Amino acid sequence: MGPVRPKVSRVDPVLPLFRLERGPVRVLYTPGHVLALRPGEAEPLAADRLREPARRAVEEWSRRADAEFAPIRLTVYLSNQCELACPYCFAITPARRRNSTVAGEDAVLGAARLVARGAAAKRRPWHLILHGGGEPTMHWELVQRLVEGTRRIAAEAGTGCFAFLATHGVLAEDRAHWLARNLDLIGLSCDGPPDIQDRQRPLRSGGGSSLQVERTARVLAEAGGRFSVRTTITPETVARQAEIVAWLQERLGARELRFEPVYSVHGSPAPLFRPEDADGFVAHFLEAQREARRRGCDLRFAGVALDELHGPYCNVLQDALHLLPDGAVTACFFLAEGGLAGSHPLIVGRWDGQKGEITLDAGRIAAHRHAALAIPARCRDCINVFHCARECPERCMVHDAPLAGEPGFRCVFEQRLAEEWILEAAG
Repeated sequence: MGPVRPKVSRVDPVLPLFRLERGPVRVLYTPGHVLALRPGEAEPLAADRLREPARRAVEEWSRRADAEFAPIRLTVYLSNQCELACPYCFAITPARRRNSTVAGEDAVLGAARLVARGAAAKRRPWHLILHGGGEPTMHWELVQRLVEGTRRIAAEAGTGCFAFLATHGVLAEDRAHWLARNLDLIGLSCDGPPDIQDRQRPLRSGGGSSLQVERTARVLAEAGGRFSVRTTITPETVARQAEIVAWLQERLGARELRFEPVYSVHGSPAPLFRPEDADGFVAHFLEAQREARRRGCDLRFAGVALDELHGPYCNVLQDALHLLPDGAVTACFFLAEGGLAGSHPLIVGRWDGQKGEITLDAGRIAAHRHAALAIPARCRDCINVFHCARECPERCMVHDAPLAGEPGFRCVFEQRLAEEWILEAAG
């Protein structure tokens, strides 16, 4: 069982202004603003103080739908190759396993130049993110050349470049040292203590990966590298979240943590969460957050961010140019295989080797932005209306059927979590 759910109601029929009540606690909320009412305090006057930020939220949401796509992040999936055999991996379909394409250096650096120019025009730094449906460090010399090449491009454009790489952590020590010295942040995937890690993230050749991940974390720390840990929570581990936090801090020295419920992947043998599991997940996640704070750690979940307006994870909503191994630009991080025709609805651009540049389909990008930011009827009275990933990535807000019927696990979980965070912020 999770915490007793507060009573939530709208204060304004149009603006995103809500009241939460639990016991004697009364809280007013609009995106980014929490106002705890004192005993006997008149609600109408207090609500008036939040109407202007509520109006700004509505206006900003409308502007985002019409905003030009101007990427300041470059995400690159180098390939779908990996030494691990995680049962919940979103890149495990036969078509993706057959695709052994590796990203071309020219395409990645061409994309980097485009992003660097945009960042320079905005006078902002930009991000290089080496991620993927596979393990980037399997292409070690390419990783080194790309990091060095993008640093040069950033310097030529007069911008800073924040370099990030996500890894499964099964690395030789010399490679971990190089990452620590040359990247701003390393994302290390680890699901918890050895009995969890070795079951959920086994080596494809057999055996566990936990010892190698512990060694990599130690090397990164000793070399002065900054790393964060990304943990997939499954139905088998949901009740162990506080324990996982303690283990990651004690054994890996982790300070930045992100937990993510396992994705629902078609054909995956991994057990999935159901809507009725949401309350229990929230209770254990909040317990884990308290444990993290006690240990000086920061534990987050990406699907809800109360301090910013956001919708689904679409790349085109996050100013991210996302390059697949074959040079295609995708609107969705869940699309990993490459080799798709330009007619695929999630392909919004492509590397043109003859021209030596990335070409983008502005019309398709604009249509995707509008569709992704359209608020489903089911969501309009939700406290998460302007800061929720909806049911992304398991349901696409653009190309799947409109949200209808009973909400799924992610919808319920994210709503419950937001309510608890708002009450916590109110003190």
